[in-house]
Amino acid sequence: MTARAIAFKIRSKEAYFYPDSTWRLPFFGGYKFEVAPGVSNLDGAAFYYYFATGVTPAMEEKMGGPGIAIPLVSAGCEGQSL
Repeated sequence: MTARAIAFKIRSKEAYFYPDSTWRLPFFGGYKFEVAPGVSNLDGAAFYYYFATGVTPAMEEKMGGPGIAIPLVSAGCEGQSL
């Protein structure tokens, strides 16, 4: 599977900003890209590095109150590619 295929049709539910939506997070699985301690999240890493270069833990940090959220979308509400 290529990074492009993962980026545009990712199956992991943790990658989505809202349940049952097409809005996705650019960074999921923590800044170490793990699904559990010591277990790599290779889809998460490939997805992130396809869109960005470098790793910043600040993108993974959940902020309360005023702040920034960085969701993205590449498909419409019916799942069709944009």
